[in-house]
Amino acid sequence: MRFACSHVSTRQSINGELDAGNSPRYGAALFLNMERKKETVMKKLPFTLVGLSLLVGLGLFCPPTRAWADPACDQQAVSPLNGSGIQGHALLCIHSGDVRGELQAKYLRAGNAYTVWFIYLDDPSQCVDGGPGVCGATDFAGDKPLGVFGRFDSGVAPTSGKAHFSGRVRDLQPAHGSQIWLLIRRHGPVDTTDGAHRARQLLTPEDPAVGVPHLGNIIDGELGVDAAIVTFTLP
Repeated sequence: MRFACSHVSTRQSINGELDAGNSPRYGAALFLNMERKKETVMKKLPFTLVGLSLLVGLGLFCPPTRAWADPACDQQAVSPLNGSGIQGHALLCIHSGDVRGELQAKYLRAGNAYTVWFIYLDDPSQCVDGGPGVCGATDFAGDKPLGVFGRFDSGVAPTSGKAHFSGRVRDLQPAHGSQIWLLIRRHGPVDTTDGAHRARQLLTPEDPAVGVPHLGNIIDGELGVDAAIVTFTLP
């Protein structure tokens, strides 16, 4: 199965307007106001460090249609993972090295906990796991891995199965040619009796392979499942 790149004309200049389709949440007013306020075959992604070399083959590395201005925004479609059926779109805006992201997702499992992870690849051309330029498990391992990730947002899916996630990374200064992924990870029904486990569902990847005990513990095992991904490539 191969995903087609989806480019929507959402790039904007400082005085331009943003056209983000039919979703008012992604209109120009939202991001300008923020500035004013100053099914796939993939089994796993960075947390278990398996299967990343499939990304290029699946068409998830979609180059931008034209260079971004500063500030600039780009919108990309959500690609479901592991048969999750999740759909939606995400908007990434970069201004003076700051990165803001907004993600609209639907067809989430009601009552399930979800985390969104911000993954940064400074120079994908150095990836070696799946061959030159193809990022995979090896590129997220070792003493100085090329791939870097951190929690972006989290929440519990409502009965509608729709959710809005957002986050910001200040002063990142993403490099030319770098890639940013927003990975949605599902953690099962949110725990209503164990507060510590609920916190792990919303604050960690729940994968012991990434780091015991705080990113996942042996007793729980791996409870998080990669559910969807959005990929942005910077010119």
